[in-house]
Amino acid sequence: MVAEPFKLAASVMVEFMDRIRRECGITLPGLILGGGFGIRYMPDDKPLPVSDFVNAMADGLEETCARLGYPMPFVGIEPGRSIVGDAGVTLYTVGDIKAIRDGGTYVAVDGGMTDNPRFALYQSDYWAVVADRAAEPACGSYSIAGKCCESGDLITKDKPLQEPHTGDTLCVFATGAYNFSMASNYNCICRPPVVLVDHGTARIAVRRQTFADLTACDLSAEEK
Repeated sequence: MVAEPFKLAASVMVEFMDRIRRECGITLPGLILGGGFGIRYMPDDKPLPVSDFVNAMADGLEETCARLGYPMPFVGIEPGRSIVGDAGVTLYTVGDIKAIRDGGTYVAVDGGMTDNPRFALYQSDYWAVVADRAAEPACGSYSIAGKCCESGDLITKDKPLQEPHTGDTLCVFATGAYNFSMASNYNCICRPPVVLVDHGTARIAVRRQTFADLTACDLSAEEK
């Protein structure tokens, strides 16, 4: 059962709280069990409903509290990714398309590991489409590469995609949870803006970073 580790985690935490009670004489009233609820990164992903995880944690809490005689604590969870992950996409502009002999085809975009380091860090999978031809079938397998000139500067590798052309807009799904919080200025690349869209109305939530922002902390000759 996929949710079984969540039940075990709840049980282990209550046992730890009971140890604190026995050794320190303190009965902790609350427990934050975190998150980790999956989302659909790839078309074939089938994440469990959040209710399945919550029910598993509740079972672990109730069983362990009853066994140890520990009062049921106030419980908090952190469902952030499961709420905002699917709600966000990242849009890139396609640059060069380069076929490597016996090495696949690479689509260069105007972003990369600076705005989404997850593939470079731990090979997270992402699904992408050519935005204005999303309903068309994929015609081949492509890797999406960034502009940092690093071997690990990829968004995704060898995934089906409609035939891309220079200037196309590429849409990468399920980027609402981590991209902004993990973005960096590696290679002195400015961060892109964040735009909120609601029923056809768009507004800037975070403006595009400028080179002036990037150098704002540099000292002038007079200051040095």
